[in-house]
Parts: sequence; C-alpha cells; structure tokens
Amino acid sequence: MKISETMPSRLELTPDLISSLVERLYHLPLDEYMVFNIKLALQEAVINAIEHGNKLQGDLMVQVDIEADTKQLTIQVTDQGSGFDYKSIPNPTDPQNIEKLRGRGLFLMHHAMDKIDFSNNGRTITMTKYLKEGRRVRMQSGVEIVDGVAVLLLAGEINVTNSAKLPDECAKLIGQGLNKVLVDFEKVIFIDSSGLAALIEMLKLLKQKNGTLALSNVNKQIKGIFQITKFDKVFDIYENREAALKSF
Repeated sequence: MKISETMPSRLELTPDLISSLVERLYHLPLDEYMVFNIKLALQEAVINAIEHGNKLQGDLMVQVDIEADTKQLTIQVTDQGSGFDYKSIPNPTDPQNIEKLRGRGLFLMHHAMDKIDFSNNGRTITMTKYLKEGRRVRMQSGVEIVDGVAVLLLAGEINVTNSAKLPDECAKLIGQGLNKVLVDFEKVIFIDSSGLAALIEMLKLLKQKNGTLALSNVNKQIKGIFQITKFDKVFDIYENREAALKSF
C-alpha cells in the first residue's frame, strides 16, 4: 500500500489531513495504542515541517508519503525549507527545558515510532513503525529496590510466551527477603489472560509471606482490561510510582 499527499503550509488544514490519512490505515494490523502513536507522530512531523521547515510560508508545500505492508509502516514527511540540524534539538525533559512552551515534537515522534531517520539536510524525516505480524514484542524487565520495596519495571507485551517469568521473579524477590512488590506498567503496551493469571499468582505468593503487591502507571487500554475483569477490585492500582511507593 502506498499513499502520497501534498499540502500547503497551513496549520489549519493539518487535523483533517492527518485524520484522513490514518483512516486509510485501518486495514493494517493496528491496535488502538499503535493508531494513537502513529497519528501522534504523523501530526507532529507535519506541524514541524510547516512551522520549522517551511516557516509558515503558505506557498511552500509539505509532502507526505506512506508505505505499508503487514510487517511495517513507513512515513516520510518532506518540507521545502532550508533544512536544519536535528542533532542540535535539546531534550525537552531536561530541568531547564520542562517549562518551555515549545520543543517537544521530535521527542514525541521518537517516543511514538520505532525508528526515525533524517535525510535531505533535515528536510525529510522517515519514521518506521513495526507492525504486529512483523515483530514480536518481548517483555523486558528489571528490578529496583526503593526503601525496601522491589519495583519491577516491565516493558513490551505480557503474554503467553513470557508471563511465567513474573511469578518466578516474584519468588526470587521473596527469597531475598523482599515481600513488598510494585509492578510498574509505564512501558507495558499489552497484556493477555496469561499475564492476568501471572499477576494473580504473584499476589498469592506474596500473601503467603504477609506481603503486598501494587501496580502503577497502567495505560488506559490495560486499565480497561483490569476494570472489566474486576482486577481493579483485587489490586491496589496507582496513577504513578511515587503514589504507589507511599502506600507501602
């Protein structure tokens, strides 16, 4: 599948163009989370091209090219400006930049897509998203100990191929004398029924040792799963890690 669109550098046209492009991608293996991220990256790239590339000059055009198959989606956005040094863009999460009004577009694109490249002296950005059939998203994990609480940091998908690792990790923590566990979902994008079962198993292991289990940073898709399965009645779920740590 290939899509090409050209638009003048007018910000007011951007939302309709982006919505139209995203609607034409719905036949691809995309979940709600991926659609959100693709739309975010595409919108930020087009806005950057209009504002920073073409300097809001209405006679300069922005070209959007999309190519996709069942394995990956590639988006190219090209402006007609003079180019820029993308390596010079400061990190918007640095303390001195947090309260600045601008400068987060490229950061959001990096967050939303799997790969980003610049070419044509910075006038063209190429963004790649690997689709479900083309990539197996593995669960990654790590542990931090904060004031006697074991914070289990997860990322990716918790599914039938990896969920058994969670109770195993919990058992190891208990063996080390740690019976307060916080599972941080900040970077978890998917969970299936085997993942839910693994959480229940962790809870039971900890209860046997008079321990406590809490969850934090659950995204809205997974939170919806917890609600319909009544897991929100079983587990203590907190909006962020700081609030969860205070509960122990």
